[in-house]
Amino acid sequence: MQQHAAPKSLTSAMLRDLCRRFEAVMQPSAENFNPLPAAAYLLDPSLSAMLLEPEQAALLHAAKTYVIQECKCFSASAASAPTEGDQTASFPALSRFRFLASEIKSLERAAASAVNITDGAVTQLARYVTDAAEAKAVDALDFWSSRRATYSATNHGGPT
Repeated sequence: MQQHAAPKSLTSAMLRDLCRRFEAVMQPSAENFNPLPAAAYLLDPSLSAMLLEPEQAALLHAAKTYVIQECKCFSASAASAPTEGDQTASFPALSRFRFLASEIKSLERAAASAVNITDGAVTQLARYVTDAAEAKAVDALDFWSSRRATYSATNHGGPT
């Protein structure tokens, strides 16, 4: 910096460049925004406090939205396939097309449970934000393993 005649213009240019480079992970309004890093920060109790700062409200909202969306996607894909009897009873004309009947039944089940999954995930996410703030700096793996049953809607593969 001492080599440059205009350190203020240099630092301004560097700041603009940094903002442009990190726009995809720091600005939810950016066209190429990726919410995954924000969600990772949110779900790590040792880092989540950074997203609770007032100036990070938009990033926190994007992270929460992404986590809830992922919970819905996971619940839809984890919906069990109906048995053959269910398929032919509900869709007798589709008995020749078992795969299509199975997909239709899975979509119906997912749609019926999506509201409950979303409500459960929203509630558990709100509880988690409070718990993480109270826990202060803890190891993320220890935090989540000790609370598997508490956060069943956001814990893929854990007990319900």
